[in-house]
Order: sequence, then structure tokens, then C-alpha cells
Amino acid sequence: MKFFSSCLATMLMLLIAIACKKDKDPSPQFADITATPCKLASYGDNYYTVEYTGDGQISKIFEHYRDYVDPSIMRTKLHLRFQYENGFLKRTLTDRPHAVDTSSAEAYTLRKFEYGPHGIERVYTYDYGLQYRYDFKYDGSNRPTSMTMYENFDNTHTREDLKQTATYQYEYDENGNIVKEYCQQLHTPYNYMVNYRYDNAPNSIKLFESLYFLSSSAAPVFSKNNIIESQIVDNDTEREKYNDTQFDSQNKRIVKYRYFDGIVLDCK
Repeated sequence: MKFFSSCLATMLMLLIAIACKKDKDPSPQFADITATPCKLASYGDNYYTVEYTGDGQISKIFEHYRDYVDPSIMRTKLHLRFQYENGFLKRTLTDRPHAVDTSSAEAYTLRKFEYGPHGIERVYTYDYGLQYRYDFKYDGSNRPTSMTMYENFDNTHTREDLKQTATYQYEYDENGNIVKEYCQQLHTPYNYMVNYRYDNAPNSIKLFESLYFLSSSAAPVFSKNNIIESQIVDNDTEREKYNDTQFDSQNKRIVKYRYFDGIVLDCK
């Protein structure tokens, strides 16, 4: 009887541990923000080069520039570092502290990601202290249906004075792409909608959004394919369409995405 009770207790503890882990870790079906079909080799016409870990995850980005005194000399400095937790991107960091309090863990952090059972649930952005926070909600699948944006109104960057400033709602097509994004500003009368159009290739552009995550990053990050056209609609007026992504002459590899140009991808 004691043996049976001991086994039962052990099984219960194991089930509780598994349940807790399921609540904590993202689903295996959720793709990490840096997982793309091709590795990013360089961009900016080789002005920035990328280093990967042995596991194939992006590790560092280096900036190459000419010496200010002697332009014939090329110099290199670390531009960004990537930190992972449980296989998912946790932080992007600079090499130099950009916060007033350099003893803070966030002194070198640009972006910090928190995950739940379906994927990214919260993103923090820093610029001399906490700047924005984005909270995502899911519909039970591995794709968010809404995001709430918070801004830190403490100009001294010594404390967190977060206030909700906007909400976003997302609609998907049958391929798993965000095709409509509705934004409601809470402190201004300006509300708008964005329509997105996609290609049929696996998403390669989400990696660039991990470098500097913005409020507009949801569509390129959580969609299955690459955005090739966007259009803002406000006050029932359709604004001019614009292209986020440009491809090479064979229409295969990305050569420009937003302000990232001269892109070289390693598709081995």
C-alpha cells in the first residue's frame, strides 16, 4: 500500500511538472523569430556581416567602416548581439551601454522578448531606458489576434510609467498571413487600417524585424510568407500603396526590405 501511494505521488508530481512546463514554453509548432529559410550573410552592401552559432542561430552582427583619420583603413566593431533562452530569441543587445544606469541588466538591451505557450507574448524596447511594451493575445493557435501598445511617459528613464496608447487587431488569410491590421489610437483621433499582400515564398523578412522590433512588426513576424505590398486606409481613404520587399531579377532572393538594402542570403 505504501509502495502504491509512493508511486501515485511520484506520478502526480510528474504530471504537475509537465503541465507547468506546457504553460511556460512555446509550442514546438511556433517558429522562432530568427528562424528563416536562408541565413542572412550580410546587408548594407557588406557594411554589416552576420555570424551564426554552431546550432544555426544568429549570434552577432558586425559593422565595418572606414577609419575617420585614414579612410584606407577598414575597421570592425560589434553592432548587435543575440541572446537565447530555451532555443528562442530572448534579447538583442548593443556592445555599448545606452542607459544612464549601466549597472542595469537592460543597459545594453535593445529588445527583450517574453514567450508563452503559443509564442511571443510580450516585447520590451529600450532606448536609454524602457521605451515601449507590446502585449500580444492569441486565439488558441500559434498566431496573435491582437496587440496592446504601452509607452513609458517617464522622460527621465529612471522608472516605468507605462500607459496604454494603442490597440491593434489582426485578420489572417487561409495561408496564415496577416492581411488586415486595424489600429486604434487611444489619445488621438487618428485610426487606420493596413492591407497587406504577400508572395508564396517562406517568410525571410521576419529576421530583420528581430533587429529593431516596432509596433508595425506583427505582420512580417507572424505571417507565413513575405510582404510585397502594403496600403494604409484612413477615414475610408485608400492611401498610396508601397512595397516593403524587393527581390532579385529571378524574383527569388530578397535584395531590399524597408531600410535594409544590399541583402545577401546564404541559402545552402
